[in-house]
Amino acid sequence: MNLINTSTTLSQLEENKWYHLESDRDLNSDILAIKLDSNWIYVSFIGGEYDKISIKFEHSVRGLNEIYQNEYNKNYDASLNLNNTTLHKISLIALSSLALIINKNKEALYSKIIKIDEHSKHFKKLKF
Repeated sequence: MNLINTSTTLSQLEENKWYHLESDRDLNSDILAIKLDSNWIYVSFIGGEYDKISIKFEHSVRGLNEIYQNEYNKNYDASLNLNNTTLHKISLIALSSLALIINKNKEALYSKIIKIDEHSKHFKKLKF
């Protein structure tokens, strides 16, 4: 397991390699697994409230704008700067992305559920 610090930036990650970070109570998960894959960021929640749920979101302007419109009702104007964006910020965006996916009143185009383990605590709540 590649356990890394939340202050690590996206530019420090190798593409297509999973990294694990211990999260705090704000993230409702014990560990987050994060992988950067070209325009997508993959996140798996391990332990905690969202245990065994994996998502991906596009980190382009349109993907982030979709997430920010749902979460904060405002536009996100630029793509992520890989040199300045920490994994802590990615963790928070991932939670907002998950909130968008769960929101039945909106269709998420750039945020997707990848996998929900049948033993997930939220398995029954996330039927589509």
